[in-house]
Amino acid sequence: MSMRLSLLLVLSFSVFIFSWSGYVDAREDRCLQEIDPGMCMALIWSYGWDGERCVKFGYGGCGGNSNRFDTREECIMACGN
Repeated sequence: MSMRLSLLLVLSFSVFIFSWSGYVDAREDRCLQEIDPGMCMALIWSYGWDGERCVKFGYGGCGGNSNRFDTREECIMACGN
């Protein structure tokens, strides 16, 4: 293999790994947060990742974090089954 082709392959692989790791990390950050119902008193049924599965919980309507999904399907798509 020529030096130019080797360099191109290494560079392409590096770009792929860098872009993939950024996607995975962003997804994991949201799913690794503890379920936080927030500080308000409304009861909005939501789903959150508890570390093993998507579970239903009552969200208070304000505060909380991004580990909150409108549907179980949305939670599964973001965090797993």
